[in-house]
Amino acid sequence: MKKLLAAACAAALILSLVSCGQAYNYDLSKYITLGQYKGVSVSAADIETQVQNQLDSLLEQNASTTDITDRAAKDGDEVNIDYTGTIDGVAFDGGTASSDTLTLGSGQMIDGFESGIVGMSIGETKTVTCTFPDDYKAADLAGKTADFAITLNSIKEKTLPTLDDAFIAGLDNGYTTVDDYKAHLYDVLKSNNAWAAVSSASTVSEYPKKELKDYYDRMVDSYKSQAAAYGVSFDTYARNYLGSEPESLLQMIYAYAQSYVKNQLILYSIARAENISADDATYKSEGAKIAADYGYDTLKEYENAAGKETVKESVLASLVQKFVADNAVVE
Repeated sequence: MKKLLAAACAAALILSLVSCGQAYNYDLSKYITLGQYKGVSVSAADIETQVQNQLDSLLEQNASTTDITDRAAKDGDEVNIDYTGTIDGVAFDGGTASSDTLTLGSGQMIDGFESGIVGMSIGETKTVTCTFPDDYKAADLAGKTADFAITLNSIKEKTLPTLDDAFIAGLDNGYTTVDDYKAHLYDVLKSNNAWAAVSSASTVSEYPKKELKDYYDRMVDSYKSQAAAYGVSFDTYARNYLGSEPESLLQMIYAYAQSYVKNQLILYSIARAENISADDATYKSEGAKIAADYGYDTLKEYENAAGKETVKESVLASLVQKFVADNAVVE
């Protein structure tokens, strides 16, 4: 029922540009043709929109809730529900849950499910009919119409905090004013957009087999570990928890692995073309910043946890991304 949220985590891992100790120390021109990487154009309007989206998300994450007992459910409410889904009177895998929490209007569920809860009162049970999309990840449900018997257990109303200096300072993230935090977000998103433009302009002619296989295997192992944590098989985890056929999930992982390796090829190609490297002082200062971003108190703690070679590559990635961002043109 719920959309494939794990993909976002995988994408974030790819875009971190850290190769976990693998050095692309050979001629890369066989594998990739770099596009423009100096003076790439990024949209100021897009960045501003993304900054606002990040701020909106931050407020949502820090929203407070109040128990509601005197009205029906409405969009924006956080509701707790039980539901049982059937197709032609027969329950199907993944269609039943107890005490599930859902924000109405979030789009977490298939069309018609959340809107069907709007107007319900606590303790009420209602049957909502929904049709799975034709391209739904679980092929056995795609295009089918299901009836969901939904019981509304509770309603909570969200109240967003005020976006002001006090709120930002209270996050204890190193920023004390809204303006400073917005400037930080702007720089990060400008860098991300510039890198995306470079990646889009670059072409891979062949993927290095070892690096591609290594990263693919690590991602598959990660999903298998998640499945084991739930006490289920990889196939069951894919179908019931991610809403994907196992083969489709493996194809998605392979595509992410390709994207990751492409980014690594770009990273090392630019570093060599521009003679970008970190001297000892730069390594220590930049490494300390990255360590703090990952929640480590010191660079040494980060080195002990990740390995010094990985930290070196993190620093190199940061320097290359900064080079691309500094040379980007905002229009």
